[in-house]
Amino acid sequence: MNFKIKNLLFFLAFIFLSCNPYFKNSEEDNSPTSGILKVYTDTSIAPVIRVFARTFESQYPNATVTVVSDCRENLLKLLHENKAKAIVLPDSMAQEEMSAFSKDRHYIKRSRLCFSSISFFYKKSDTSGLSASDVSIIMDALQDPEILAVLPPKCSDVPYYIFKNILQNSSFKCKIRFTSPDSLAFYVKNEKGMVFGALEHSMISDLDDPKVKTFFSDFKLLAFRSNHNDTAYLPDPTNFELKKYPFIRAWHYYRNAPEFSLAKGFESFMAGEQGQRLFLKFGLLPARKPERNIKVVFEKSE
Repeated sequence: MNFKIKNLLFFLAFIFLSCNPYFKNSEEDNSPTSGILKVYTDTSIAPVIRVFARTFESQYPNATVTVVSDCRENLLKLLHENKAKAIVLPDSMAQEEMSAFSKDRHYIKRSRLCFSSISFFYKKSDTSGLSASDVSIIMDALQDPEILAVLPPKCSDVPYYIFKNILQNSSFKCKIRFTSPDSLAFYVKNEKGMVFGALEHSMISDLDDPKVKTFFSDFKLLAFRSNHNDTAYLPDPTNFELKKYPFIRAWHYYRNAPEFSLAKGFESFMAGEQGQRLFLKFGLLPARKPERNIKVVFEKSE
């Protein structure tokens, strides 16, 4: 009798476990290919990260990856307070930002994803000779009250980068309009003076995108040279690789989750072979060179 009872209990336990998988597929209980994940990122690169999320979901139907955009300060705060499992920044954390995590014994994992840049542009109709510039000219333009600088919304990482790395914490003195790329055409038609601007390169790197084609019908990208005798270089993957363009940035994925988690699975996808090829298709420079499979066929000569 005891043997039959044990078999019955084993059978019932098997049925119970079959109907209740080990992973609940939630935000807290997930696997590298299933569950729910919110990836927080900067507004300037959110469109690209959303494409990665949709591609990942199409391959792993049990995974739901939602991309939430916010400003840099809030992203770091969410990660520090353990309210975010993963964030993607369009550059690396500053030393003081990383030190804050180490001080509180937060052990954050980091992966480099790709290389992009801050790209500067100007109106095609402008004749002031900005087509090839030294970096110092941009600094002068940002200090000129007669010039209009068009920048992404304040919450974007682009104004922060310009303030910290180009102006070196000096204030803007030029006229500034914070607007989305879709509204740039307004300033082409309505501003008579000199107009130049800056944006995250990934927003204009896909040359097949109709919105990007519209952008280049009104604007030109600004090429830079390191001194007066050098060739001026435009932002593109080749010049990122050769470090010829001055405002290159590396996107980084920061994870506050275990190795066996959906946050790690999405990280591996973006930093892996398929993800790196996808960055290349976006016109960005992958952090790792995708492998090329070359098949050599030998034929007998007659």
